[in-house]
Amino acid sequence: MVAVKETENIIMNSKRYDYLDVAKGLGILLVVIAHINYTPPLLTTIYSFHMPLFFFLSGMVFNRSRYTNFRSFIKRKLQTLICPYILFYVLSILYRFCVDFLSDSQNIDWGKFLNLFLQMFLSQGSGNLPNAPLWFVPCLFAVELAYFGISKLKNWLIICVSVLLTGFGWFLESDLIAFENNLLPWSLDSALFAVGFFALGNLMFNTICKAAEKAKTNRSHLAGCISVFLLAVIMLVPLALYNGKVTMGSKVLNNGFIFYLTGLLGVCAILALSILFEKNGFLKYCGRNSFQIMAVHYLIRDFIILCCLYFDIPLYDKTNLIQTILPIIINICLSLLCVALYNKVKLLLKTVR
Repeated sequence: MVAVKETENIIMNSKRYDYLDVAKGLGILLVVIAHINYTPPLLTTIYSFHMPLFFFLSGMVFNRSRYTNFRSFIKRKLQTLICPYILFYVLSILYRFCVDFLSDSQNIDWGKFLNLFLQMFLSQGSGNLPNAPLWFVPCLFAVELAYFGISKLKNWLIICVSVLLTGFGWFLESDLIAFENNLLPWSLDSALFAVGFFALGNLMFNTICKAAEKAKTNRSHLAGCISVFLLAVIMLVPLALYNGKVTMGSKVLNNGFIFYLTGLLGVCAILALSILFEKNGFLKYCGRNSFQIMAVHYLIRDFIILCCLYFDIPLYDKTNLIQTILPIIINICLSLLCVALYNKVKLLLKTVR
């Protein structure tokens, strides 16, 4: 009976589920919106769950059985996480250098660029990087390392260890002790705090998949998805506004319990919505290329701002939703253009090999 269950888990975890790609697509589009529009209620609400969402989804697609040993795990993560991270990080440094060189070539702060280069390996929070969203990659790598170590335990032990790690991460970021958490590499305190979201995603994978399959074949279950989405949003917004703006990259959690609650409510809302829009090709494409969009959209935002300043175009009001709609659309279009170029070069390199 146990063997049958394990086989079922492996089969389910090896399939590609469109609604998970849609969920990632919705998540990354919300990230783009949050980094361009600073309307306090919108920004606070998105920040209350967007990082928990990505840790949760990463946990859902984590499959321990894919890796024969620790070496195969590291090899896979080097290919899928670390190498793309280094590539986009180096490009980000080059972008920042070009901006500084064009604005004042005689006064380049070489010390700043040396520090940016060192941060590629240390990644001590989003504020120290040339491309802030890239903090997530080393942090996710740390989370996966931790979870790899406990993933062979019984489920109840995984839950217990995850709770302990999450609690310790929150303790490090709670200001209860005189500790400078910005000294930790790979945002390890945030990584510890995120283990809980990752573990929940992994442990609930089969349950969510079965619920999604029922929803797709039964209209009453589909209505249930709409109800889950509405209920989750109704609960999420007031809790998020009460807890204030949180950002794991800058190590600001406010009330950790409320943050976990808003994070899980956001996950429920996005997953319910993704099941409803599972056939949407645009969202699936964004989800399957969410890493690349994450890696370029922040630089494109800065590029749009620089163009406005250079050509003396009135800069949009970042707290005005209407004024930010056009910059959001431009950013998404340019990000997708970069994605297409990246994928084409990647395919070309594979062909050459």
